[in-house]
Amino acid sequence: MRVGQSVDLLSLDPHEDNFADGAMLHQVFNSLVKLSTEDLEPQPELAESWQFSDNGGTLTFALRKGVLFHDGTELTASDVAANIARVQDPEVGSKLRSGSLLIGSVETPDDHTLVVHLTEPTPTIMDFFSKLMIAKPESLLDPTRAVGTGAFSFVEWVPGDHVTLRRFDNYWREGLPYLDGIEIKILPDEESIVANLRAGAIDMGRRIVQSAAENLANDPNFEIFVSPHGSVYFSLGFVVTSPPLDNRDVRRALNMSIDRERFQTVFLKGFGTTTCIPWPKSSPAYNETLATGCYFDLEGARTLLSGAGYADGFSLTAEVAPTVTPETLRLLQLWQQDLQQLNIRLDIQQISGAQYSQKKQAGEFTQIWADSFSGTNRHPAIPFLSSRPFMPGVNPSHFASPEYDALIERLTTEQDPEAMQEAAQEMTALLANEAFINPYMSKPGIWAYTTRLHGRSEDIGERDILEQAWLERP
Repeated sequence: MRVGQSVDLLSLDPHEDNFADGAMLHQVFNSLVKLSTEDLEPQPELAESWQFSDNGGTLTFALRKGVLFHDGTELTASDVAANIARVQDPEVGSKLRSGSLLIGSVETPDDHTLVVHLTEPTPTIMDFFSKLMIAKPESLLDPTRAVGTGAFSFVEWVPGDHVTLRRFDNYWREGLPYLDGIEIKILPDEESIVANLRAGAIDMGRRIVQSAAENLANDPNFEIFVSPHGSVYFSLGFVVTSPPLDNRDVRRALNMSIDRERFQTVFLKGFGTTTCIPWPKSSPAYNETLATGCYFDLEGARTLLSGAGYADGFSLTAEVAPTVTPETLRLLQLWQQDLQQLNIRLDIQQISGAQYSQKKQAGEFTQIWADSFSGTNRHPAIPFLSSRPFMPGVNPSHFASPEYDALIERLTTEQDPEAMQEAAQEMTALLANEAFINPYMSKPGIWAYTTRLHGRSEDIGERDILEQAWLERP
């Protein structure tokens, strides 16, 4: 099976949880559990079963027996413990670290039993275990290797060109996978994906734009799939330690100067949903008033800037990686025009995906960073535990406050649904008021593929699951 996408991998590290790895991750690696796309309830994966203690402070997993890594060695509880320890290591810088710190200690009484002692009972711990991909611990020391327990083994990654996977004959799910192998081709843009589909050079295009989908919609040789879950949010982040962005009124004024409706109309042809908050309507954190409250208002923005002492304007720098999220570059170019009316000069710096990833992880952005994120369709605590734009202490905006930390703690540990919803609403209001991360659009992923392809599915984060995929011969 040949897959086309317009973004390259950023690394082979399964603990990076990168946006671009969606075609590869679940093929090479498994997690202990998977979340149902219907109700987010955990389902068995590498763990056959699990049991919480009566007080909710201890979680015991029974691991499957006979699961092999791609190097032929058997998965043990010690391997899982090593993966947990790695994401907890601050030197690794994993996005999963915050979620992993809910784990105080781990025991491995035998090769197939993992006992996890939590720092306190939390309703979010199974989400962490659904995201923690289990790799052969020794392979994680080599950035050119990817050794998991998945249906396909990693063969090679040629950056900017392709990733090759092949069928793992000793996969623990008997009879799977059906495909002999997968090649993920890195193509220049969405137009190239469509051209390659029509030419028969690829079988599926991932995360294509609406205009490309419309191009194929009436062709009987292709299916168009619009994901019903896991919408990606596009946003602008402001580094709050960099003047004038250290002034909250300046950040709020800049948020008001983003013409979300125009961006949706001009660039997305009406597709997607404009928004001011990072939650879908299904989330208990959703607030309709706040979701639509950052309306485009240059005069209102001018008034806020004048009150903050910036009536004469200033200069800003925004950093973006077009190869990762081309939508964000288009938004910045549109925004640049409107900012001129406020005497604000915006310098747009385009950098590579690798540079962007490094800056994001190290918190090295200068002033503004244009990004995308997902995962906010889960429990409202999850973004603050595993999505770097929101994580306390390491978010690239350098935003921190005692109120923010206290709300995260409430969201993470609150067992009562009504109290959790109250905390979630308070968090939504704080995000809107502080304006350090400013969503402007959410849109679901779009896939296009040949009608010869069957059995493809996806997880709640819109990553492909291809172990049951198969192709009719042409």
